[in-house]
Amino acid sequence: MKKQMFFAIAMCTMIVAALVFTACSNEDVPVVPEEEPTGGMGGEGYPVYEAPQVYYYAFEFQDDDYDMNDVVLKVVFPEIVKYKEDHPTEIDTILIDSTRIRVTLYALGTAFKVKAFIGDTPLFDGQELHDAFGVMQGVKVNTGWSPYGESSSWTMTATPVVDLIDTPQGIIDGKGRFHFDELDVWIHVNDHLEEGENSTNQLIRYIPYDLIPNPHKAIMIPYEWRWPLEGISIIEAYPGEETEEAGVYDTRYSFELWLETLDAWRTEAMNEWFKYPDMDKTMTWEWYR
Repeated sequence: MKKQMFFAIAMCTMIVAALVFTACSNEDVPVVPEEEPTGGMGGEGYPVYEAPQVYYYAFEFQDDDYDMNDVVLKVVFPEIVKYKEDHPTEIDTILIDSTRIRVTLYALGTAFKVKAFIGDTPLFDGQELHDAFGVMQGVKVNTGWSPYGESSSWTMTATPVVDLIDTPQGIIDGKGRFHFDELDVWIHVNDHLEEGENSTNQLIRYIPYDLIPNPHKAIMIPYEWRWPLEGISIIEAYPGEETEEAGVYDTRYSFELWLETLDAWRTEAMNEWFKYPDMDKTMTWEWYR
């Protein structure tokens, strides 16, 4: 009898737990499409019981500072917010639209001309990223104050720019899981402000870490990320977990250890270095607000 009662209570608990909905916010405005999504995970999207996973892609193509903020992009599925019919201001359900991905340009820590792509799709209508931000060429955007005394005219603030693109074919597996680590994110850089015969071009592509040696040029961060301030090396910005002793860090959780790990052992979330920023040397868009 006691076993039956325990089983009944356990089943009731599981049913109640399954009905509990936790609505988690995202820092970007939710996207509500005009039509329901018809493909991807669950056909019409699926209920989100925790914050949908976000990914940041950060690029570095200047060798003088290694601040990994030359281009900072955030990639996530757009949210679909449904409100209660009898209480239009109350959220009923939050779904995600897996047929599209939302790309947000947060930072541009370079004066060079840059364009961004996912696969063959140009982002932000194919605009050069300064133009996408609506700022003049040759300035840095949303990277804070440089420790080297750059004037404010060279470190500007601009509202992040959002783009929606169709989810690339072949990225969602047979179980409906989306593999952001296989997303082909890349940038095209012209290292002169004016086109000319001396201009040179770079193509910098995110590649899964186990396929290349120490990735100094492009990284993917599976977390809400704080990027380094202008001119501060990412190694300095992510020294590891802070200990009780002031100025001493547990370097087992440092970016440097992650970077120096053998290729075959390194994964995106290996030691979760991205959870241990130096708050005085890193920033997010909220830093300005």
